[in-house]
Amino acid sequence: MFRIRILRQRQDNYSYLIQSGQQVWCIDPAEAQPVLQLLQRERLQLVAILNSHAHADHCGANLSLQQASGCPIFGADRRIPGLTTELTTTAQDAALPFRALFTPGHTRGDCCYLLTDGVETPALFSGDCLFIGGCGRLFEGSAAQLYQSLQQFNTLPDHCQLYCGHDYALDNYRFASRLLPDCREIRHQLQHYEERQRQGQPSVPAQLGDERRANPFLRCHQAALAQVLGCPAAAPVEVFRRLRLAKDQA
Repeated sequence: MFRIRILRQRQDNYSYLIQSGQQVWCIDPAEAQPVLQLLQRERLQLVAILNSHAHADHCGANLSLQQASGCPIFGADRRIPGLTTELTTTAQDAALPFRALFTPGHTRGDCCYLLTDGVETPALFSGDCLFIGGCGRLFEGSAAQLYQSLQQFNTLPDHCQLYCGHDYALDNYRFASRLLPDCREIRHQLQHYEERQRQGQPSVPAQLGDERRANPFLRCHQAALAQVLGCPAAAPVEVFRRLRLAKDQA
């Protein structure tokens, strides 16, 4: 069985260690020292690094960790420091217990990682593609690209656990509650994450089913959201584009 360990890094980043026995896989390490200290303290072996994209707050520790361990580095963007295996499509790599999902939009080389074997519930590591209550900004890709990337998650079960790259839950659900103040699901999520913050708990993991019911970026097919955004007859991808723009300007 795999154990998922959450590491808070920088101001609001999440990095993850996926542990099986004394072996660990590290997802999106921003800072090397906390990872190295944990590896040394618990005598763990770093098997591989997996990066969701090439932004420094998700791969800033790559070279230090690679130098210390000799581990390979996986990702879908050649700009990732120390990259040894480029994941160019949605596929299962034989060297990984994860399935890579190619999800461009936030950047042109984004990918997410899905873990289904060796865990009680499936786990999606979504980087900056999908957040609790939100989604990533469009730095290099288009709204249509990110919208289509998010559709890949439609086949995942509601009980799938979401582990995203930043702790933006409160900010995202405060925006959502201003947009749709009468939505019971959004109010419930906002209260839930306010309580988690009061208790000093991380916002991750979230259940994908809860996100489908409350996260406005996963509800662009609903008429109420299109109406609020002033495009009642628009296709969901246009609703998504307007929603992302509204969040950028909030």
